[in-house]
Amino acid sequence: MIVIGSIFYQIGGYSGLFYLSPIFLITLLVISERITTKIFGNIAGLITLLIIGSSNLLYRVSIELMTESVFSVFFILGIYFTINFTKTKKNYQIFIASILFVYSSWIRMSGFILLPIELIFITSYFIFVERKSIKKKKSEFLIYTLKKLKDKKCIKIFIIIIIPWIIILIGNIIFFSYFFNEPTANYLTIEKVDYYDSSASSLVDLESKDFENIKKYSKYLLPYQIPGIYNKINSNFDSLLGEDWPGLLALSVLSIITIFSLRTKNSRFIIIFFMAIILSYVWFYSSITWESRSSDEKEIPARYMIPPFILSSFMIGFIVEKFFKFS
Repeated sequence: MIVIGSIFYQIGGYSGLFYLSPIFLITLLVISERITTKIFGNIAGLITLLIIGSSNLLYRVSIELMTESVFSVFFILGIYFTINFTKTKKNYQIFIASILFVYSSWIRMSGFILLPIELIFITSYFIFVERKSIKKKKSEFLIYTLKKLKDKKCIKIFIIIIIPWIIILIGNIIFFSYFFNEPTANYLTIEKVDYYDSSASSLVDLESKDFENIKKYSKYLLPYQIPGIYNKINSNFDSLLGEDWPGLLALSVLSIITIFSLRTKNSRFIIIFFMAIILSYVWFYSSITWESRSSDEKEIPARYMIPPFILSSFMIGFIVEKFFKFS
């Protein structure tokens, strides 16, 4: 973000900084519509554009010099190039995807969750494709798959994926060692940010507050009008449906879309990829958010959910596209 901000400042001074986020917002709207249209169809692209374009939250954070719209551009482009790699089999596509993911991680620390997802997605894709391309028994297929994963081509692809991530990890270690004498530090520990757990163990420790946080964050996966209205009105059916029930609604809707994709075999690998990123993103913030922050009178930062909200909009666009085709 500092690099991009410096470039905009050199070009336009303070006016350049003022227009930085709005420019990235417009870019985000364009690439979101184009990517959804290319993957799912014209109706899906239109629905996605309407949902994202009508998000008051996205416009509010883009008026100020916040990182969400900038992060989301690199985040979405990285996902697109990852999907494109599975179609073209061209190594430069996955290399570009890793670079975009790495740069998004420089902007926001949550981008680091994309590394394991990227590796698992590519590995799963190769296994899935190999299983469809050969007719072998399960025991023979397992042996064949292990041999294929040891193949020079597969190893090369994984090296291409890992290289940008190794560079950023080494860069972070050098930076924090030189300036703060703490090679394993991050901005949460340096800035001593309240309300968030900076330890890696928080991502694997299960606590009761995590599940409450999941509902709080997940409600922002829906079109913003729904959680916006829910947060403003007093009669929001909490006594009947439970606190933060729109979060459960959002997860239910996305789960139904995923099941539909699996049952109909329509874009199932892409939908699973989107769902994995959404759930990982929600879990990341749910696990690091302290109970004192989530139970505070001040609402949790909805802007943190903008990147997965864009992916959930893609999924909603997908199901609407299929509904119109089936009807």
